[in-house]
Amino acid sequence: MIDHIGFSVSDYARAKAFYERALAPLGYALVMEVTAQETGQPAAGFGSGGKPDFWIGSEGKLERPVHVAIVARDSGLRRSRRADILRTEPSGIVEPCWRLCR
Repeated sequence: MIDHIGFSVSDYARAKAFYERALAPLGYALVMEVTAQETGQPAAGFGSGGKPDFWIGSEGKLERPVHVAIVARDSGLRRSRRADILRTEPSGIVEPCWRLCR
């Protein structure tokens, strides 16, 4: 069982704002944030029920792409989130796998 996952992002503020919007309809919210003063680099933990299990950190650019698939049980919600994400983030923060991951 996976307890949590985390990965680096190149633009922490932009990625944090993106995930706050993208994960909210799935019941996820920002649960914990650590500052650069605490750890050397800021990090944000998203989750539900008070447990952060999806983390981003500002350590910098990834050398290889990371694939993360989060499912919404409701197909209408999946379609509306897909449209929202593609409309608001065309610049590549996320490259969804809509054709393969349904």
